[in-house]
Amino acid sequence: MRLSPIVDRQPERPPLVLSLSEPALESFPHPVGFFDRLGKLLVANRAMESVMSNPPLASEIETLASTLVARGNGAQLEKGRAESRRFFHGTRFHDLRGTWLGFDGDEPSPALCVTMSEVLGSSPSEFDLRRRFNLTPRQARVAFALAEGCTNNEIADLLGVSPHTARHHTESVLSKMGIASRAEVGWTLLKP
Repeated sequence: MRLSPIVDRQPERPPLVLSLSEPALESFPHPVGFFDRLGKLLVANRAMESVMSNPPLASEIETLASTLVARGNGAQLEKGRAESRRFFHGTRFHDLRGTWLGFDGDEPSPALCVTMSEVLGSSPSEFDLRRRFNLTPRQARVAFALAEGCTNNEIADLLGVSPHTARHHTESVLSKMGIASRAEVGWTLLKP
């Protein structure tokens, strides 16, 4: 079923998407949003609106949307083509899925549907992480922060330490986890 926005068709101004009143959108258990062909969020359920109010999560969604919109507008995506990406936030991994719907004319109509779901059981608890890699409690916090993509300055703010100390903690975590780059931390957390 394709959801259609309600469009205000007053003759003195161009069409404007007002809202989506269909209860079907709110019935989705996960965040769902529809973007136009310019990558602007047109309509979303309450779960997606909540996600979009969180800057790191909104950034992940906007990145996926702008990438798919660019490819779709350039005719590099077929209608119905879906792409996914996985990212880490908090202590959980999430799957972001974008499906290209195409667009009709210049009216603001949904061109992309983005959904987000939590990958259940994907991230270890702090206790499991500490036991598995012999990390201290502070190093476990650093590992989770690295998986979220935090910089040393952000880790320093999180822990209330200097950036130099945060860099030292980062190096210790990478060494104990047996990996060479901070980009590998999130994927290493996924491994059993």
